[in-house]
Amino acid sequence: MGLTVFKTAGGPLGAVPGGFDSHTPLFPFVLLSSFVLTQHRNSSVRIHKSLSRISWIILRRERAAKRRCTWQLRSVSSGSLVMIFRTLNLLRETVNIFAALQIASEHHHYADLVRGVNAFTSFLDARGLYAQAEELLARAREVATLLDDRVSLAETLLHSGDIMVRQGNYGQAQAYLQEGLALAREIDRREHLTGLLQSPGMLAQRQGNYAQAEAYLQEGLALARQMEDRSRICLLLKNLGTLEAIQGNYAQAEAYLQEGLMLAEQIGDHETMSLLLLNSGQLASERGNLTQAEICFQEALRLAQQIGHREAISLLLTNLGVLAGEQKDYVRAQRYLLSRTFPPTKMLRRLNGSGVVERSQSRWDCWG
Repeated sequence: MGLTVFKTAGGPLGAVPGGFDSHTPLFPFVLLSSFVLTQHRNSSVRIHKSLSRISWIILRRERAAKRRCTWQLRSVSSGSLVMIFRTLNLLRETVNIFAALQIASEHHHYADLVRGVNAFTSFLDARGLYAQAEELLARAREVATLLDDRVSLAETLLHSGDIMVRQGNYGQAQAYLQEGLALAREIDRREHLTGLLQSPGMLAQRQGNYAQAEAYLQEGLALARQMEDRSRICLLLKNLGTLEAIQGNYAQAEAYLQEGLMLAEQIGDHETMSLLLLNSGQLASERGNLTQAEICFQEALRLAQQIGHREAISLLLTNLGVLAGEQKDYVRAQRYLLSRTFPPTKMLRRLNGSGVVERSQSRWDCWG
């Protein structure tokens, strides 16, 4: 069977078959633009053949739609498929996921809706689609509260807090994360507790509260080791490495980052490998080893581009630009900085009037 093709009116995708368009009130499809789905010369957007049948949801009768929607959302929220959200392949399938979420809401498949949103959020987060993630998470929090599903609510609060941190809304992030942390402790959900310890730890780091950050992160790391949750261990080691580096404890920082990098490589977690390499490069730069820093940044950039992690790509291009500036290669520095397509708000470095790369005042700008 070939690829299913949805015709568009030319330019970015403006509507989805069956009446779901950018004016859909609950889950708008504004997201479905040319940078989210691959658009071809014939104004078509291609959907991967393995999920092409999901488009039937929108076109068939209510009963068939319900069955297909349930299958889609349970598939995307299953443990075996969550890693798919970290790959470029999901870009081709986004339209189907949004359609399934819409139908789950309309037909009151609330448990599937919440699971689907929580699984989908990491994909939106990695690509800087914070407004869309925030809207979906608001609905998921409402539904989880209505169902008195405290397990799902704890996970939704974790994702909500992370999205707020990305946008610099630390007050709201703190509220979500503390509520989620208290809930996870109350219901003794260790798999959520590790994340709900990591995220407040990261937030405390950003706010300069290093003692509190270390307490959260070390508790999370100990719990993740008990659970043998290798993915979470990698992330916590990344955060602890950053915390130590910022305080000038370079040897301990390197130990954390190297342990995390070896473990991430073992489990094939390219996203976390990219971030660990980014931070290893920044550590090398702090120690004056610019050659090693560039090697780390370039390898991290290759991995980030491979999986389509837009924030990491822009952060790496920024760091490479700064590095080139420190080497007085201002042409290359400008090329790196101008090639960013998604500069997060925390990236404040720029070229000054003399062509010299300026560092921002926040040391957090450098780290992943």
